[in-house]
Amino acid sequence: MIDTLDALHFLIAGGESLTLELKKSTAEKDRACRSVCALANGQGGHVVFGVTPPLVKW
Repeated sequence: MIDTLDALHFLIAGGESLTLELKKSTAEKDRACRSVCALANGQGGHVVFGVTPPLVKW
């Protein structure tokens, strides 16, 4: 459970994972709904809006 702002910052700092999806805005609601379904069918997790995921550099 994320119960403080510090806990939220720590979670976001770790980047996206199997249990965390970062969405830039609520305009991404279709993709967010897919993410929520995937998280609900798996280990559970969090979807955080208002955060731009960093670009992955290969």
